[in-house]
Amino acid sequence: MRQASLRFGPYLLGPESGVLLRGVERVPLTPKAFEILRVLARGQGAVVSKQDILDEVWAGSFVEEGSIARHVSDLRKVLGGFRDGRHYIETVPKRGYRLAAPVEPVPPEKIGGEKSLVVLPFKLLGNSFADKSVGMRITDALTTKVVTLRECTLRPNATASPSARTRGSALGRGRQLTAAFALGGKVQAWGGRVRVTAQLLDAKTGALVWAESFDGKRSELLEFEDSVAEQVAGALALLFGAQQRKLLSRRYAESPEAYQRYLQGRYHWNKRSESGLRRAIRYFEQAIRLDPGYAPAHSGIAASYALLPMLAPLPACRLMPKAKVAAVNAIELDETLIEARSALAFVRWHYDWDWAGAERQFRTILEFEPDHATTHQWYGLLLAELGRFREGIGEARKAQRLEPHSPSICANLAGVLYLCGRSDAAIRVARQALVMDPQSLRAHLAMGMALGQQGRLDEAIVVLEGACRGAASAPLAQGALGYAYGTARRTADAHRVLRNLRDPARRSPCHVDAALTCLGLGNEAEALESLEKACQERDFFLVILKADRRFDRVRATPRFRQILKRIGLAS
Repeated sequence: MRQASLRFGPYLLGPESGVLLRGVERVPLTPKAFEILRVLARGQGAVVSKQDILDEVWAGSFVEEGSIARHVSDLRKVLGGFRDGRHYIETVPKRGYRLAAPVEPVPPEKIGGEKSLVVLPFKLLGNSFADKSVGMRITDALTTKVVTLRECTLRPNATASPSARTRGSALGRGRQLTAAFALGGKVQAWGGRVRVTAQLLDAKTGALVWAESFDGKRSELLEFEDSVAEQVAGALALLFGAQQRKLLSRRYAESPEAYQRYLQGRYHWNKRSESGLRRAIRYFEQAIRLDPGYAPAHSGIAASYALLPMLAPLPACRLMPKAKVAAVNAIELDETLIEARSALAFVRWHYDWDWAGAERQFRTILEFEPDHATTHQWYGLLLAELGRFREGIGEARKAQRLEPHSPSICANLAGVLYLCGRSDAAIRVARQALVMDPQSLRAHLAMGMALGQQGRLDEAIVVLEGACRGAASAPLAQGALGYAYGTARRTADAHRVLRNLRDPARRSPCHVDAALTCLGLGNEAEALESLEKACQERDFFLVILKADRRFDRVRATPRFRQILKRIGLAS
């Protein structure tokens, strides 16, 4: 259950989001200062001892009481106080501290149900713009970016006009289009600067859900408009993602520019494509250069490098160590970042082949965050690859219940069902994922492999050929197609795939793909040789060997059993 926000004076403190608001403006606080304020606010005016603060905020660390005094001093400067000169935070000699203002719990904001959105024209303030189309250009750029988000459904707004510029009209337009949320804002300019303020409103109640301002140079207006659109789309992806709202918190960043680069990275990360992850990494790295201590940016790099070998023909031995370093950096800066801990478990599983360690990490995460959909998604796949099929399906289904509109989680469930031999269900779920995202490579793969599992080879080949056309260099896609060709006795086509996989010009060898193609052709010795090379390269997809039935032809051989032993999958 989510914790209630706490209101005192003009401030609203979100215990889960890590945000302190004064009206709609964020109040910048360091992480430790925010945690002290959270502990005091939760005390509802009672005195909180220094020892209790140390135990809550610095659990397990050796910190002197002077650290509390320094942070309390900083809080007093930021918060101000009452009209009579008293501070909001009161020192009680020899006892501790108390929050002197009355504290009122505010029910937690829920963003559930259908996450539909209408984007409305942005209002131009003043007469500083000769070009009156600026507001509509920003609206168009936002619409273009938001339509690519998997987290929400965009309602068309073809009849919206610049006259629909007030808060009331935004709400009316949202209701008319049966949208849950309305996104609008304003644009103003002074001197050589431009500021765009975006606001997300609940279309039913009119409540402000999220707001942010973005500043740029007037001389670079077109580039700035596109940058704002990416940042707002990144924020929406986080806001509508059930378990990532904490990463939207700006309190981490010393630099507003770092926060803005981070939001742009989030927008591209959520595309779940090779090009998207590469651009996300660039933006996260820019954020870290601007603010080296910005923990969410380190976490974003970890998650990007962890997923990249799944989508790009790049050696895992080059990417996974980078993911591990970034995850460790993020956790050192903020040990509560679930995304970083999940990325670290992902590396242990796919690269270190530390199956027990990865499982312990996933289980620990779920003890503290039982509704973390991505962890259930990955944990379910790990269990299926270990041959614990019933548990794996259960975890993958939990992820889908938590994020029913996520094509990635739906495609993952299809893949788990395929590994578990539930081909009918895998095909059905893969179709559901493709309705949500017709370009989903994982859904196409799951469907094609499940069709092949049923012996429907002609249908499987059609699906897999389409997947390879859409992502010609994607790992596992060529191997799945080569295996289907070989099994269907289309040997010339299978050999063509094998030549392509072994082309010296490829960016990275695809040894598991080559092994699958060799198995389809009946060349078991060559298949085993390719798998041994895959072990040397620590190939990302070796983790499927125990569960995937396509390897049954060599399962009883001593060489295959030795390979399973090397990757920690020997029974």
